[in-house]
Amino acid sequence: LTSWFSKGKKREKYSIHDKLTLCDAKLMAIKVPHIIKRPPKSLTIFNKWKAIEYFSWLLYYSVPLLHDVLSDECFNHYCLLVISLHILLSDNTTEDMLLLAEESLHKFYVQYPNIYSAKLTSMNVHLLSHLVLYARAWGPVWTMSCFPFESMNFVLKKHFHGTREVAAQIAQNFSRLQLLPRLLVHNHNYTHTGVSTRKLTATQ
Repeated sequence: LTSWFSKGKKREKYSIHDKLTLCDAKLMAIKVPHIIKRPPKSLTIFNKWKAIEYFSWLLYYSVPLLHDVLSDECFNHYCLLVISLHILLSDNTTEDMLLLAEESLHKFYVQYPNIYSAKLTSMNVHLLSHLVLYARAWGPVWTMSCFPFESMNFVLKKHFHGTREVAAQIAQNFSRLQLLPRLLVHNHNYTHTGVSTRKLTATQ
């Protein structure tokens, strides 16, 4: 997205910075089904998108939106990535489908520096070429999603205040939180026993 829409890249052959307003209008006009929890956000603030918003852009919005905007070379190259991820996210993949994803991701990686430049071929681009290996070992790539960890980061941020000894604060407060149910049960049993004893004494 940065390469396509960034003002700093507008002189590059792959840039579609001049189509940003058009693409943004198309994106914001999309009415999403209920299975997509977050509606699309403006392309003008894509650097502030959540991970799930990039996910929806990649799998659902981008191909129909970009097919008449990107050059044929860039669009066909991008489709290699989209097709591969659709396959690798599926629960019902065959070996033939995995081979197609593997070949597509290899082409995506090999062609990337020719289209965008070697300088932009980051480690993340290289890691895509290993996705099929991990899918064969552990199943669909959604099982390796980092979204649960992102959610837990939100929880952990509530367990410290200030900037001193953050790790210790989180550990202590999280331990207290885990201990709380046991303390409540203990307190309930203690209170219940005390009430029963007082009632028994009063009766006698």
